[in-house]
Amino acid sequence: MNAIVYLRVSTDEQAQSGLGLEAQRAACEARARALGAHSVSVFADEGVSGSTPVAERDGLVAALESLGKGDCLIVAKRDRIARDYLVAGWVDLEVARAGARLISAAGEGTDSDEPMAKVMRGIVDLFAQYERDMIRARTAAALRAKRARGEKTGGSVPFGYRVACVTVTDGSERKTLVADKGEQAAIARARELHAQGLGLRRIASALAADGFTGRGGRRLAATTVARLLQRDLAPAVGAANE
Repeated sequence: MNAIVYLRVSTDEQAQSGLGLEAQRAACEARARALGAHSVSVFADEGVSGSTPVAERDGLVAALESLGKGDCLIVAKRDRIARDYLVAGWVDLEVARAGARLISAAGEGTDSDEPMAKVMRGIVDLFAQYERDMIRARTAAALRAKRARGEKTGGSVPFGYRVACVTVTDGSERKTLVADKGEQAAIARARELHAQGLGLRRIASALAADGFTGRGGRRLAATTVARLLQRDLAPAVGAANE
């Protein structure tokens, strides 16, 4: 029997103790030794969310393609495969089609195919998805609260705005977005030219001729113009105009 080890850590989990790649690898390799594996191959997806489609996870795809009859795919925990119940089930089927087994170093009902073990695997997968959904819900609620207070909520600053610190009633400071007059003028001109029927490249050339540039003094590319015209130009937070 050959052991194929799969490791995954998301961007957020990289900073959390106990979830790093090395800890996962140690747990998986210990399980491989206990199973008497003849060889161990390791594949990993670093900085990848458990909700990312399998096709976009090179490490998992390579691990599945490496499986042969009688092999085992070992993970530290089943949620390393996915935090999506359907995706986890699909991977189970692919492993079975290869004549292999999916083993969790944490157990989680992967030691047998008895009815109760299958139920346990399903429960583990459902709770992994539940945990992901709860994290998303809490994050969304926190972002809504920040936006309601007019705070910047992270990410890149959209063209047309800049970050400013404002003092609130309790004396503390918070970051918010305010309109940048120069960039707003460029956006307005791009819209005007677009309404006249000009294409993206001609708009970019006209903006350059009018003296409008992107950040850092670079010429606005046609792709940038396209984004400016397509997106909702209201900022992602409650921004105030200067």
